[in-house]
Amino acid sequence: MRSHLLISLASLLSLCSCANQSVDEGSSGATVSQLTPAAPRSNLVLPWRGPVPTIAILNDQEHLELPENLVARVSSDFPGFRVPSETDISGDWARERHPGSLPFVTWGDYNGDGFVDVALLLLSDGYWKLIVAHQSSDSSVSTTEVIGASITNDDRGLQTPTKLFLSTLKRGDIELDYTSEPPKQLTYSADALKVLEFENEEYLYHWNGARYDELLISTYE
Repeated sequence: MRSHLLISLASLLSLCSCANQSVDEGSSGATVSQLTPAAPRSNLVLPWRGPVPTIAILNDQEHLELPENLVARVSSDFPGFRVPSETDISGDWARERHPGSLPFVTWGDYNGDGFVDVALLLLSDGYWKLIVAHQSSDSSVSTTEVIGASITNDDRGLQTPTKLFLSTLKRGDIELDYTSEPPKQLTYSADALKVLEFENEEYLYHWNGARYDELLISTYE
């Protein structure tokens, strides 16, 4: 019986030694990290603060609902301009539309302060603008004009705004800059704004603390 006890004790010590060896190997980057991989910090996105836009379905059509104070500020800062509506959905906007989304709006935390910011294409009789409305902790809204130009027709007779599609690159996600050879990986600590000109070019806009820097990341060939 004594010999069996000694054998059992020796076996137990051997198991403990193996376990400690596995932990040591894991701490140096092997076993433990492979069994329980930690999520990259860049993917741990905190919840947005402030009112968030919604896209509602009314009469089988997408309808954009924006926070009231944001609408008031945009109207005040850009008189004569308006947010596109269903009647403006034509050209590539109509052909490439997807249920539950609208090509002229996107949102994210572009300046990294934790509050939701809204990017919008605005229209007037002869011009269009891309603007971003920044929300803040005191419920105020400030706006920044990113780009703007006159409304023109291309060789297909399509107006410029209806060829532009907005989307958001989430912070920590990787985007490729295809204008570099080989393509360069881009990633940011805050969300970034993407603008695709359908079958032409794609741009990335990133907040630098004072304005949005423009970067061409791909061209259509």
